[in-house]
Amino acid sequence: MNSRSKKLHISVFALTSSNYYYNKKMEFTGGSERQMRNIVDCLSLIGGKVNVFISGSNLSIQKRKDINIIPLLNSKDSRLVKIIKVFYGLKKNESDIIYLRGISSQNLVVLLISALLNKKIILSIASDLQVMRSNSNYNNLIKKMSFYLAKKIVVQTKQQQILLYNNFNKNGQIFNNIINKKYFIDNQNKINNNHDRTIDGIWIGTIEKRKGVDHFISLANNFPQKIFVLIGGSNKNDDEYAKSKIKSIKNIQNINYLGFKQPNQIARYLNDAKVLISTSQLLNNNYTKEGFPNIFLEAWLFGTPVISMHCDPDNLISNNGLGCLAPNIDSINKTFISLLNDKNKWEKISENTVTFSLSRDINNIKVQRELQSLFVD
Repeated sequence: MNSRSKKLHISVFALTSSNYYYNKKMEFTGGSERQMRNIVDCLSLIGGKVNVFISGSNLSIQKRKDINIIPLLNSKDSRLVKIIKVFYGLKKNESDIIYLRGISSQNLVVLLISALLNKKIILSIASDLQVMRSNSNYNNLIKKMSFYLAKKIVVQTKQQQILLYNNFNKNGQIFNNIINKKYFIDNQNKINNNHDRTIDGIWIGTIEKRKGVDHFISLANNFPQKIFVLIGGSNKNDDEYAKSKIKSIKNIQNINYLGFKQPNQIARYLNDAKVLISTSQLLNNNYTKEGFPNIFLEAWLFGTPVISMHCDPDNLISNNGLGCLAPNIDSINKTFISLLNDKNKWEKISENTVTFSLSRDINNIKVQRELQSLFVD
């Protein structure tokens, strides 16, 4: 790293991914939280001083030499107390740059205070919906103010870059999602060959309508001789839907429902699966909510091809031979059985996926340079 970048002092607001920095059993964390952790880990590799603001107390915080973990907010704090804590936390801290991920009212408060204190703000987009206009004037106002206050906006894909410009007349810098393989693979593990894998198809995600789990259930029903695994919990806003689907899944003999698993726990299942099935649906505006799914990178790390209905960030799957697109249940059925029966094709795709996933690992010099470029003009 050059002398200029060594002087960088970055504060990362990881309030929603605080679980990663405590010595305790993990609760639910989604893709955005995992990306935040990966960003922090990568920043620690490329140098500079990294502060990570989290929610909670000083009790049982991980001891890390590479980053400074700072408990800032408590769930019992009132809104006013939270604002005061953020203000004094940022004022006391001598960071040059504030890094935030996602659009929310809480992040807007951080943006406003950061701007007041003349801090450079890097705002990272977490999904396609965040760069699209909403039916809610309140949500649109939060987006407009957030984009106005940010010194730089980081998007996951070219599609998000276009949406950001078309909807809010703002430019975004593309930074594809990254992965830290140490959370999934160590030197003792090996990637299973096709003939060593016992799961024919796996589905991983939050069980909600937009994820299209019905299509995975249909696939399993159409191939009763194949073995399927479903990993996922409910969305609090769609809990009744999830309960009904889980109930029906438990009556299907060839689907093994495992409930919610943390990313490090799903590694063994990805390594044992022949195909990851992605059934996320198009919304009314012909976009999915996914952006760049972390589970794709995680599956590809184990050489597991992806069959996706609608989600193909910047055509990565089709352009890099990382799986297959299948926009309806009939094509899913045909693509699934065809890929399972064509071992040569599967092996070639599997090889491609490992290569691509490792190209987005935080230890890759190219990834480190890409991330570094986000924090310098």
